[in-house]
This record gives sequence, C-alpha cells and structure tokens, in this order.
Amino acid sequence: MAKNKADIDERSCTICDCLCMPPEYFTRLQIRSAYGFEESNLYDCIVTGPCVTCAICQDAREIKLRKK
Repeated sequence: MAKNKADIDERSCTICDCLCMPPEYFTRLQIRSAYGFEESNLYDCIVTGPCVTCAICQDAREIKLRKK
C-alpha cells in the first residue's frame, strides 16, 4: 500500500510511507483521478473493505501498466 501511494505521487517510497500508510480507499481515489477513470465510490468501498489485499494488488498492477 505504501509503495502504491509513493508511485502514484511519482516519488520514492520512504519509511514515513510505511509507518503512516494512507487508507487504500483514498489511494484508489487518487489513482482514478490521475488516470481519468470514472469515479465509483461504492465499488471502491466494497473492494477495499473486505478484500484490501486484492485492491492493493490491483492498484499496483494498474500503476505498473501505466508507467510503461
């Protein structure tokens, strides 16, 4: 989660990212905004709630794909 946040901010991941990780929901909102995805607050709540690990992996794949 910390690396995704740093990647979407286009900076290196630091110890502060690991100690003060932002909630995945807000990272997903930032990814949607950065890449022009349609907002889907309900979907993001559903995905980040019970399956936050899945959401983190999905976000990491999307960031990696977009940076190529």
